[in-house]
Amino acid sequence: MRIAGALALWAFCSVAVVFAPEVLAAQDAGPKLAEGEAALGKKEWSQAIQAFDAALKLDPNAAPAHYGRARALFEMALYDDAAEAARKAVEKGKDDADTRMLLGRAYFAAAERTGDSRQAGSGIRARLTDAEAAFRHAVEKAPENPEPLILLERALEALERHAEAVA
Repeated sequence: MRIAGALALWAFCSVAVVFAPEVLAAQDAGPKLAEGEAALGKKEWSQAIQAFDAALKLDPNAAPAHYGRARALFEMALYDDAAEAARKAVEKGKDDADTRMLLGRAYFAAAERTGDSRQAGSGIRARLTDAEAAFRHAVEKAPENPEPLILLERALEALERHAEAVA
């Protein structure tokens, strides 16, 4: 009986030791997340990115760090990178209206920077279509907020789908 109890205790402790580094990493990322948020508040975009990158080294699944990176990258007009970071935030669990709006804005801004959707290629149309999808998700997540609807209308207009934009 004592051997069985000792084995059970050993098994429990072994499992705890295996998962302890992941738990510690998630906890250790907190100060870097706070540092990144503080840098965002001061509009210190590069410092914010550095802090969020440090948080992601400690916890690659930290959705708030991906979202913070996306915000800073967007402010630096690095729209494709911002879209990628926002997409990762969604993948890691921060799938709310704000994240979807940021994702859509990044796609839309990247498309605008590239040029007129009638003259440019399918890359712009793809970004605009991605922006549309992100804005539609934002509308679903926050139907009481008019901002995602306004952004969706802009994306539909840019896609020359005027009838849908008006509806």
